[in-house]
Amino acid sequence: MRSNRRLADSLAQQRDLRHEAARLKRLNETDPMTGLLNPVAFRHQAERLLAEVPDRLAHVALIYLDLDNFKWVNDTFGHQAGDTVIRSTARVLHRAIREGDIAGRLGGDEFMVVLRNAEREAAAAIALRIATGISRPLSWSSPGQTAVSTIKPMASFGISCATAAGQTLEALQHEAEEAMYLAKRHKRHAG
Repeated sequence: MRSNRRLADSLAQQRDLRHEAARLKRLNETDPMTGLLNPVAFRHQAERLLAEVPDRLAHVALIYLDLDNFKWVNDTFGHQAGDTVIRSTARVLHRAIREGDIAGRLGGDEFMVVLRNAEREAAAAIALRIATGISRPLSWSSPGQTAVSTIKPMASFGISCATAAGQTLEALQHEAEEAMYLAKRHKRHAG
């Protein structure tokens, strides 16, 4: 009986250690505000997906997005409002990506998504779905105030695709980031 009890205790301890290790790994890899991958974990997983391109003749697409006028949101409505926009954006990203895709917060108001087995058209469709989700009006009330504030967040997007072996994450990120800044400049001149 004692040996059975010791075995049960030992198995329970091992289970608890596995759960704790998984919890610590999650904490180490995710952005605490959003639950998305942090920059280091995102880079690691994105490079792993890129390494699959030559093996499976798969396409990998990268979406780079930056929230528009985010500094204005923080300056006008306060950091609580900015945090609400960031968390809402993360929820949209979680819902928009498919199994096997990854999303990460680079910091501030910048995010990246890597889509496996996706060509530019599929990436554009997912970016549109993300843009639609982000632009839904958000309402909140600041502590101590009865007035409700509402904002309609917007984001600018850039897309790049890896279709051949040897394309680096840095090159794809640079291409998508440049496309995003071009889109952001176009919005300023158009509106």
